[in-house]
Amino acid sequence: MLYNATNGIVEIENGNMDFISFGNGDKVLIMIPGLSDGLKTVKGMAKVMAMMYKCYAKSHKVYVISRKNNLEKGYSTRDMAADYKAACEKLSVTKADVFGVSQGGMIAQYLAIDYPELVEKLVLAVTLSKQNETVEKVVSSWIKMAEKNDYNSLFIDTAEKSYTEKRLRKYRPLYPLLSKIGKPKSFNRFIIQANACITHNAYDELDKIKCPTLVIGGDSDKVTGPGTSEEIAGKIKNSKLIIYKGLGHSMYEEAKDFNTKVMEFISSIRLRPHHLLCTQSYSGKGYDNNFTENMTAITNRLRNDDNTTVDIVFSTDDICSKCPRMIEVDLCESNEKVKRLDEKVVAYFEIAEKRYLYQDIIREINAKMTSEIMDDICSECEWYPYCQTLKP
Repeated sequence: MLYNATNGIVEIENGNMDFISFGNGDKVLIMIPGLSDGLKTVKGMAKVMAMMYKCYAKSHKVYVISRKNNLEKGYSTRDMAADYKAACEKLSVTKADVFGVSQGGMIAQYLAIDYPELVEKLVLAVTLSKQNETVEKVVSSWIKMAEKNDYNSLFIDTAEKSYTEKRLRKYRPLYPLLSKIGKPKSFNRFIIQANACITHNAYDELDKIKCPTLVIGGDSDKVTGPGTSEEIAGKIKNSKLIIYKGLGHSMYEEAKDFNTKVMEFISSIRLRPHHLLCTQSYSGKGYDNNFTENMTAITNRLRNDDNTTVDIVFSTDDICSKCPRMIEVDLCESNEKVKRLDEKVVAYFEIAEKRYLYQDIIREINAKMTSEIMDDICSECEWYPYCQTLKP
């Protein structure tokens, strides 16, 4: 079967949700679709989506999950997030990278806010955190079209507001055909989800999101309006922001390297400078079981996969995320000491806050390392007695 592509339905307490899954990786990726889910769920789309997103299939077991099939009036993006959490529990998913597009990004925000233990890394694409004049005007017009059962106008207006002129020149001749395909029997699901879009407001709680986050959008988005990605990134500490020039709401389809950027983000390991030393000498000891389980997984991957990249961050990283001494992003109980260790590694080995191939940067460090340098960097660390085998 193609990438183990499977169609399924997951039963939750207050309904059921269509989903598809594919991939063979050790990690889990939850993909949350946008407002188009209100017109058609992912039911029956397993093979098609597995081909579309095959780049994720090697590293991840991927679930693309629709909203539940029977929606209540007043159903909010926060309610949707609660249902996604319930679906993950039924699917035995306890930790996942979460990737939300448009309204899916709104739902993903609440997943990370309300259920931080679930979300390993977060990707928010072409989305917003609170309503604005643009999205309210656009989505309200779509609601009116849906209420009139006018699928033709809804389809065309969505395309015109989503794609670039270059792409539209290819699509417009096909409007008469495409606008007759995919019309739902009822617009109720779409209308309820659309109303949830224009009432979404997670902005004041975005600073509760502590997981590594990639915010990615286009600077010509006619659906969300200008500046919404920047607004989100400004509230989530140490998030990464990518803006595509000249692209709009369908940026995730039109940018040729979009999935590559997402894949790099969710696959790369975030390390603070001094952890470049720790990952070489680690021998299975740590603060508690959660810490050692995470540290073991990270070091095994770094040591055994020659193609693994690391994003150097001058802050808390993927190892810190499971440390009982971490208080919040960029703050731990021994912050001054940890910062000193980082600063020394940066100074001795000219480490920059950028992406490296792990094995390459380790070779550079080891070529410059001396016993004196290692003593100067590591002597005040409580774990240093276990690291002597690393000394030149």
